[in-house]
Order: sequence, then structure tokens, then C-alpha cells
Amino acid sequence: PELGVALCTLWSLRIATLSSRPHARPWLCGVAGGAAFMFKYTAAALALPVAMYCGYRALREAHAAQRSMIVSLLRAAGLYLLGVALVIAACIAPFVIFSALTPMWEIMYTFTVRYVKQAPGVGITMQWTREDVGGWALRVSLAMLALGLLAATIRRKWSDLGQGILLVGVLAGALLTVWMQKRFFSYHFTVAAPFLAASIFYGMKMTLPRASVLTLFASIALVAVALYEQPLFCTNRKYNYLAHIKNLDAYGRGEISRWQYLKPFTGMNYLDHYRIHERIGLEAKKRSKPGDQLCARGFATAIYQVSGMRCPSRHVMQSWPAGLPSWEGEWKRDIQQHHPRFIVTFRDRPREVRWLERLGYRKTRMPSIYLLLDRETTPPGSADSRRPRPRNVRHRAAQR
Repeated sequence: PELGVALCTLWSLRIATLSSRPHARPWLCGVAGGAAFMFKYTAAALALPVAMYCGYRALREAHAAQRSMIVSLLRAAGLYLLGVALVIAACIAPFVIFSALTPMWEIMYTFTVRYVKQAPGVGITMQWTREDVGGWALRVSLAMLALGLLAATIRRKWSDLGQGILLVGVLAGALLTVWMQKRFFSYHFTVAAPFLAASIFYGMKMTLPRASVLTLFASIALVAVALYEQPLFCTNRKYNYLAHIKNLDAYGRGEISRWQYLKPFTGMNYLDHYRIHERIGLEAKKRSKPGDQLCARGFATAIYQVSGMRCPSRHVMQSWPAGLPSWEGEWKRDIQQHHPRFIVTFRDRPREVRWLERLGYRKTRMPSIYLLLDRETTPPGSADSRRPRPRNVRHRAAQR
């Protein structure tokens, strides 16, 4: 969702700064802001400075044309809100059409509020500002942005100064969206990355000659310094981006296997290792037939992409502990009703595994503690599904 928020905000920035159409500008910015908001509610902090800039331009144009400034400001505000409302209405319409307002409310409000209440706190989000994570990127970007603002002020380029102030607001809004979530997930800061880069570009644009060798040299130097510093991965503290580039080159040349190339992508813990998810997805895909379905427990959504299969339940992952208490029972009812061919779960859940085996599933051990359960085409209660389980399996189940 952070990438969607960032792209929508970049679109709105382009419209707000470059569009010369006084009526289309606020309306289209509202559409972009509404789309960002529907990706993540915290995007409102990003939409606000863009909306204010649209209002600022409406006032300037009204003053130049000697029109009522209040009317122009209210018109721009109304058009902006109309754009936001249209996007929200478009997102809600399918739920209204299919009479699914209850699950919509669960996801859009009840679950969101519950998730926010269970957040660990704002202090943990500031880990990103550490020097070994994102601190240097933040410092360099802010320094270049301040340099650009100073240059625009000295040269009295008021239009450029206004755009720089807008960029300050958007960058502050991006960081505020992370702070508001009160969690430390490295992907949360994806929303700020385009505006950190834009801050560096703004500083270079205001201080260096355009289309010059010096500008090109400065850009290359910044990238070279960044690689030389070898910033570490957020989740794998033994791996850095310079090593990643070398690994990517070696993989492209065929010098290392895909299994070796994916090894550093460990995620937050041993359950997040992407190469394990890929192996499970490929194994399920190899066994599958047209029309087969798959449901994965935990948070292993990559398995769906690799296998090409979908889950018949709306709970394609486990949203615990923030998920609503009724969701677990709903998932089990979906499994009993639709019987997807494959289910991915874990060995440390013996009760769940035994329940699935009673439904006719047969388990295959996968890397780490993952299990791939395959129901094939054997209906529960058939002679094949009542086959006696091996003695060692019954013994282990009794021990659990």
C-alpha cells in the first residue's frame, strides 16, 4: 500500500504544480488524494499539503484576474473534496451492489481500529532514523532540501520556493504517516523514499546549472557514496545493498543458483524467508490441476503468486492477533465448505494439522516448520481417507 500511496501523491504533485486548468487541477488532485487515502488512511497527512497548495494557486489566480478570492478558494476546496468523494464512492459501490456492507465495515473500520489499539507505540517507529538503517538518507535529503530553499530565496525565485515549501510539507506528511502507525516495518518507509529523492533533486536543481556536466557528476557521486557506505538491509543486518548488487550480477551470469541468490531475503523471522515460500509455491504448482485452490496460514502471501492459485476464503492470511475473534471460525467453515486442494500450515500446530487430516488432507514436510497439506481428490469418509495412519504418526500425535 505504501507504494500506491507514494505513486498517487506523486501524481497529485505533478498536477498541482504543472496544471494550468483552475477547475480540473483541484478535482484531479482530489481523485489522486482519495486514491491514496483508500490505499491507507494515514495518506491524509500527505494529501493535506497538496490540497493547501491547490488553494494557494487558486488564490493567486483569483488575485491576478481580480476575482473574488473567497469564492475561488471555496470552489477549489469543493472540487478537491468532490474528487475524494468520487474515489471513496467507487470503492464502496461493489460492497453495496453485492450486499456486503458488514464485511466491508469489519475491514475498513472495526479491524483497523483494533489494529491501531494494539500497536506497540510511536517510539519503535523511530528505529528507521538510526544511522545504520535510514538515518543518512534522511540527513542528506533534508540538507539538500534546505540548500535548495536557501538558493531559491537568495535568487528570489518565488515559484520555485513555493514548490520547495510544498515538498517540505509532503516529506513531513510522509514521515508523519509512518509515525502515526506506531509500528516498525521497513516497508512503511517506502512512502517517504520518492520524496527523499525529490528533496535531493530539488537541492541540485536550485544550486547547479541545468543540463551540465557538473549536475551529472554530482548525481553519480551521490550514488557512488551511497554504495560505498554499504547501507544494511532492514531485516537482514548481515547483508547490504552493495553485496546485493554483486549477488544479482552473479545470479544473472549463472554463477550462483536461485536458492543461493534468495538466501539473504530472510524477512523479520524464519517464517518470512522468501525462498521457502517460493519452494512451497512451486511444489504446489507442480502437483496442481486446473481449478485447484490453495490456502496459506500465517503471512505467506507470496505462495499464492508463485503457485498461481487462490484461496476460496477471504482470509488469505492470518491477521492475528489483531484479527477479529470470529474470523478463525469463519476460515474453518470456508475450508469445510470448499475443500481447497492445498493448505499450507506449520508443524507446531498439531491440533490444526489433525483437524485437517480428518478432512482428508495428507501432509508433506517442507523447509523450516512449514507443512504442505494435499487433499488430492479423496473425499473425507472414503476408504482411502480412512487408511490407518502409521504407528509413529499416532505415537507423535499422542505425545502432543
